[in-house]
Amino acid sequence: MLEGIIEVPRTVGRQTARNNIPSDSPEQYYKRSIFLPFLDHFICQLQDRFTNHHHVMAKLQSLIPNFIKNTTDIKYFQEVALFYKDILPNYETFDAEIKIWLTKWKNVSDRDRPTTSFTTLSAMSYDFFPNIHSLLTIMATLPVTTATAKRSFSTLRRLKTYLRNNMGETRLTGLALLNIYQNVDLNVEKIIDRFAMLPRKWDFIL
Repeated sequence: MLEGIIEVPRTVGRQTARNNIPSDSPEQYYKRSIFLPFLDHFICQLQDRFTNHHHVMAKLQSLIPNFIKNTTDIKYFQEVALFYKDILPNYETFDAEIKIWLTKWKNVSDRDRPTTSFTTLSAMSYDFFPNIHSLLTIMATLPVTTATAKRSFSTLRRLKTYLRNNMGETRLTGLALLNIYQNVDLNVEKIIDRFAMLPRKWDFIL
């Protein structure tokens, strides 16, 4: 097995293509020129992706009736409304809306208060609280990342081979769902009943 010798690129007095990074060894050079900048970029991306949105998520969570009792200041919610101002139905009425929302759940017992964004959405009216409804919808969909979509494309790459080029869209979708959601328990009896109800050229004998 041939092993190459790791060398440090030459440095010159006037370098325009790359930085003249001072180093005493090739290991130190590549650590300073590649590894540390990559690590710094990776940490910054994590902060932009999660840390900065953590405060917004905390304020969104406070809109759920079960957590409203811990927050009574209207200004606390103004920041999250301003953050999503461009996609709210009517941002100008948000202050009045949040006042009514806080009053609505003030005298409701803890046992009767919704505890999640989904149960809150089903227990409220969009006509009375359009902005809060939109914010809670955003909160319910934020945990959905691109991981599911990327997993779907990876699955399709494995399924849609040259041997299955003539496969129909319905069959391909079914195989993809079965492959992606392998942990979902299926009721075999319901599946058989579903297929038995479809019109078929041949009798389906159980």
